[in-house]
Amino acid sequence: METCRVPTSDGWTLAAEHREPEGSPAGVVVLAGHALLANRRSLDRPRGGGLVSRLAARGFRVYTFDVRGHGESRPRTDEGGRWTYDDIVREDFPALVQFVSRRHPEEALAVLGHSLTGHAALATLAWNPGLPVSAAVTFGANEWLRRLEPDRRRWREKILCAAAMQVAAALFGRLPARLLRQGSDDEARAVIEQLAWWVRRNRWLARDGFDYLAGLAEIRVPVLAISGAADRLLCTPESFRIFHEHLTSTRVNRIMVRGCEWGVSKDPGHMDLVLDPIWRPVWDRAADWMLENVHNAHARAESHHGEHGHLAASS
Repeated sequence: METCRVPTSDGWTLAAEHREPEGSPAGVVVLAGHALLANRRSLDRPRGGGLVSRLAARGFRVYTFDVRGHGESRPRTDEGGRWTYDDIVREDFPALVQFVSRRHPEEALAVLGHSLTGHAALATLAWNPGLPVSAAVTFGANEWLRRLEPDRRRWREKILCAAAMQVAAALFGRLPARLLRQGSDDEARAVIEQLAWWVRRNRWLARDGFDYLAGLAEIRVPVLAISGAADRLLCTPESFRIFHEHLTSTRVNRIMVRGCEWGVSKDPGHMDLVLDPIWRPVWDRAADWMLENVHNAHARAESHHGEHGHLAASS
């Protein structure tokens, strides 16, 4: 395994771990990201036997990364340790996609994100649809908006949770994950304030007003969306469904994982799907989907570019 350092245009250095495929290469690179209050290590639990190791065993070249402020992704100086959700969307994802694409120009690229990086990956493709991405896979991705959560009781829980996170972030200057026993990595106060603002305003907006939710309709790459039936707050089944219905210009495969359908005695929660190897069959389903869809999407994109190049040469 190789640790790569990826610079962003605003002075951060992102850490990414590169794993070569085992056996015959699938010809697909997977760029995989983690949840809020976590880092890239959450995608391979136990080490060598988790999700990304399984993808490598299936022949995928895999890059797991830490978004800014998480894991080993830090600013170049002691200053600049503040960041927003928009920085992840407009700086981190484009820098990582371009880095991986330059390294492997002949291979198709799929992005895979859990929770935070799942919806941030879609927000990135909505904001910058020209990025060389052929497919997206999300685990437990949605947004906390009233229009996406029909259950009144759960919506009240989300309001209270968002308010509590905002108070904690204001008190400590950040959301202290370890202190609150909610994860491994602290989150920036500005990120938490932005999430809380979305809850209050019922809109998923960038700070400059770009509407991420409306932008989902511009995404053209195929999407596989996976979530757990026992996720009672962070990505409830109904909000998961309604969120992905906004992807109106592409094919979306949604999988709501119920244990009885996978030979497991319990339903998975929000973190279980990426942390517990018992859900390896779900990981294999995601791998099968990428093998089927990523190459097709990549070929269509290459054909599209070729046709435009031919027309330009003819004219």
